Amino acid sequence: MAVATREKLVIPRLDFEEIVVEIKGVAPGIIADSPLSAVIVGAGGIKPVNEKDPMRQAERARYKLETPRNGTTDGFPSAGIKAAMIAACGYGEGFVKTKTKGAFFMGATEDGLLPILDAEFQPRVDLVGNAAKSKSPKGRAFYPAPWRMMVPLRVFTTKAFSTQSAVHLLALAGECVGIGCWRPVGGMGIGGWFGRFDLVAIHTPEEAANV
Repeated sequence: MAVATREKLVIPRLDFEEIVVEIKGVAPGIIADSPLSAVIVGAGGIKPVNEKDPMRQAERARYKLETPRNGTTDGFPSAGIKAAMIAACGYGEGFVKTKTKGAFFMGATEDGLLPILDAEFQPRVDLVGNAAKSKSPKGRAFYPAPWRMMVPLRVFTTKAFSTQSAVHLLALAGECVGIGCWRPVGGMGIGGWFGRFDLVAIHTPEEAANV
């Protein structure tokens, strides 16, 4: 009886490239209601925090992290940068959102945050509401421009998607989408102008560690 021979299996080599893109805010950044501080854990389980004081709301909107170089600083979720890049697919040619999602990955701290550099936290209070409701004060975290961030990208390079493709998407995200509240593609009205950014430099991970 003949015995079938199994084809030798080979672990495929996947091509990745890692870069760090330095971005600079051309408009202030605004963050509201950090989910990391929007709940309290007690004997009754996890409960939402219903904070009415606008200054405390602004404080709770901060994402705080510890960094070896800067100590305690404020950060921004790397997932927010990736979401902006995916949204930017609609502004470029040849990008397909469903395929682009898995084509690159974001580096970040263990909390998934990227440090906000060159900008100090400021509490901001605005009156929010609509014509049908009375307006009430709302506190948010405000970071004046030109804030700066280092955005680590790990790109799965193929014929259809390259490292340059990822850089192009990040540039579109900065110009057309933005991050945080009241950005150009915000859900309210015609959108805002906050959270926009430019790309200023591309580094290797080793170079970025010394910038």
